[in-house]
Amino acid sequence: MTTNNYFGLMKFSEEIHIDSLINQGILKFSTLDFYQNKEKSKLEGFRFDKYEGYSEIINPADIEKITIDGRDFKVVKRDDPVLIKTNTNQFTHICCFNILTMDTFLDNEGEERIINPKLFEFGDSIAVIPYPTKENGFFERITTFFKNQKIDFVGREVNYIDFKKYTGKTGEFSKDIYFSYQKEFRLAISLNNPKDYFLKIGKIDDLAIKVNKKNLINRIEDGIFILS
Repeated sequence: MTTNNYFGLMKFSEEIHIDSLINQGILKFSTLDFYQNKEKSKLEGFRFDKYEGYSEIINPADIEKITIDGRDFKVVKRDDPVLIKTNTNQFTHICCFNILTMDTFLDNEGEERIINPKLFEFGDSIAVIPYPTKENGFFERITTFFKNQKIDFVGREVNYIDFKKYTGKTGEFSKDIYFSYQKEFRLAISLNNPKDYFLKIGKIDDLAIKVNKKNLINRIEDGIFILS
């Protein structure tokens, strides 16, 4: 797992799902195709991403033709990037968190607040997991669980790219720069299963704290971070 020394992880959702995460350790993994839903991306742009799950993106301004399996295809002049999907993606399902770091605080549009209020688009409750990299912390518990279950996984920060100006490989840990305010950390697994997958890692009430939007203070006072 690729991690930094985070202050914390956050999971935003409805209260019923946050309770099931903290009290039962239920993690929901959704397919990359679910997040790539083009129709829903027009309605819920914060959750659905038309670039999700593709293997490569080509900016038409950078190239006149592409070659696939020995055949040349002319790139028609267009504004949107050319999206290529192959079977090379290593993972099929992801579970998403949001990262708390010093950069998170400094990035919140010049405001002295801990989290960006836009994240409440995902739900009115948060599971806050302080210092997930600590000994016997969340990351260690997740790693032990996956090893015991013999499930291959990767945990990594998302890399945000301006896809409208980009040509190159993408993948499960790349998203458009539009979503950069989300500061996402992903757990990714590979399953031969087209549906959502629920993993029960065991309760994490000793690691996580529930915070509701209505009780959120969300500010920094004299260098002290206050959530609630």
